[in-house]
Amino acid sequence: MFAWSIGPEGPDLEDATSASDVGLAGVEGRVFVEWVLLMRPGELGLARREAVNMKIADIMKRDVEICGPDDNVATAASRMWDGDLGCIPVVAENGQVMGMVTDRDICMAALTRGRPLQEIPVTAAMSKEIFSCPPDATLIEAEEIMRAGQVRRLPVIDSDSCLVGIVSLGDLAHLAGHQIGRKNRDVSAQEVVATLAAVCEPRRGPVGRFQIQRPKRARPPSTSAEH
Repeated sequence: MFAWSIGPEGPDLEDATSASDVGLAGVEGRVFVEWVLLMRPGELGLARREAVNMKIADIMKRDVEICGPDDNVATAASRMWDGDLGCIPVVAENGQVMGMVTDRDICMAALTRGRPLQEIPVTAAMSKEIFSCPPDATLIEAEEIMRAGQVRRLPVIDSDSCLVGIVSLGDLAHLAGHQIGRKNRDVSAQEVVATLAAVCEPRRGPVGRFQIQRPKRARPPSTSAEH
């Protein structure tokens, strides 16, 4: 169940799914409720919502396809193809997550390096900035991390930073689809849409961490007259 509140003077939004639930009528009421359902926690005085039932451990995938730091991007791409995956963790021998590599990372590494995939180490393509969550995190907490990092997948790690599973925005959407129409939901379709919108926002700062390696052009000989 999600609980919303908007301060002592405002309407109580706990379990609000229609305009009448908050004492509002007409188009304004419907628009207000839709706005409330789509707003991110913590904005404009809205209290944080809490999922009181399911945890990430309940929906995460435990059988995770991985690659090691000594693998090349061709190996990573092959495992993504076989598993119909868009991202896999790079995991050290001790089980700790070193990074995440996506299909886009591999494409950009191939473009910028100008070398066969078998010659590009996966560590050169992976993202070393890891956005993760623990298995006891709530679904809302996982969504907040996805929004902050603009990522669709989170490795689930234990207290020793070892991989125990992975959860994706698709997993949350799948759960939300099954819970449509229920009064008490662990995740709503509106929340998943809001998270997807945040993930798809244009990123600020540099376009990426890759730079195309082009050969330097030789400077033409000087044509100025000698004195």
